[in-house]
Amino acid sequence: MTTGENFFDQFIHSVEGKNPLQTSGRWARFIGVVFIILSLITLLTFILLLVQEDKIAASLMEINRMSNETMLLVRGSGKWVFGLVIITAVSVMVLNAYWLIRFSFSSKNYILKGEEQELQNSFEFLNKYLRITVILGLLSVGVSVIAALFSMTL
Repeated sequence: MTTGENFFDQFIHSVEGKNPLQTSGRWARFIGVVFIILSLITLLTFILLLVQEDKIAASLMEINRMSNETMLLVRGSGKWVFGLVIITAVSVMVLNAYWLIRFSFSSKNYILKGEEQELQNSFEFLNKYLRITVILGLLSVGVSVIAALFSMTL
């Protein structure tokens, strides 16, 4: 065991090491609950939009002076693309909420019971959350750059 590993072991088992873990767990649980609430609101909004599709389509046709052919295209394949995007977004929010809440409970179990496996589990859940967050962030930047480049060519 190296000096760094020995210091980490001593730190994580001390009160000074457990307090930040406990605080992080509480914040993770709060953010996880917020993700669940936002995913439910998003899903409910999507369902309400589907129910009112005819009225929304008529209003869009009137406001934007769209032809019937354009509106049929939007109502046909556009509805399914929009639905796929919403379902993907809700799935990602629920998955992130799951990992954050699991991190919260695992870190709490480690603090209460002192089981090393719970500490390892908590960091694995946090790792999964951070990994998907970074991937989605990079994807978002990439799509934004492509959209900006495309808009400059028009």
